Amino acid sequence: MRVNRLLALLILFGFFTPAEAQQPGKIFRIGFLDESTASGMATLVEAFRQEMKKLGWIEEKKYRHRL
Repeated sequence: MRVNRLLALLILFGFFTPAEAQQPGKIFRIGFLDESTASGMATLVEAFRQEMKKLGWIEEKKYRHRL
């Protein structure tokens, strides 16, 4: 009987504890400058994205890049 009361109190306490929101992960910003043309830059950016994807970095979730 005593165990049932203790269990009931623990369950009720679990329902009334304040919940904490999960903080979003840090998003890294990567910027680079280049003097090449737009088409030349596009190939570099695409290669960069592919390599980051191979490493497990998800664009817009783990990093953002700026041209």
